Amino acid sequence: MEQSKVIAEYLNTLWNQRDTSIIPELFAEDISVESPFKQLTNIEEIRDYKKMWLRAFPDAKLIIDELTQENDRVIVNWHCMGTHLNKLFNISPSNALLEFNGRSQYTFVHNTTKVKHVYLGVNLAKIISYSHTRHEAASYLRAIWLH
Repeated sequence: MEQSKVIAEYLNTLWNQRDTSIIPELFAEDISVESPFKQLTNIEEIRDYKKMWLRAFPDAKLIIDELTQENDRVIVNWHCMGTHLNKLFNISPSNALLEFNGRSQYTFVHNTTKVKHVYLGVNLAKIISYSHTRHEAASYLRAIWLH
């Protein structure tokens, strides 16, 4: 299967079908994930992390805006929306609809369908804009980075 199709299927299954069982199928044992929120280094951490986001935004939907592949690297521009109904990190539910976008880069083990590295870029300004005051925005960032 083409690596870009593997990523499209993964994102749809995880975010839109809310099925985390696909995680071990995609990631290599020595996976490394760089995120503005947390660094992840194994499949169990990734599963727990994704479950936390899915609990916090139970109606989350991810839409792929652009997906490109170059050699063993797939780059995805995406946007996501969902209602913040449960705790995320140390942040209480806001019951607000949150919409944000980002860019993910998946690097595969050469000529396989196993991902060895992910770089996740998220538009933090968009997320912070949902805070109503500077104090809320600072608290929000502190809760994310101190997690």
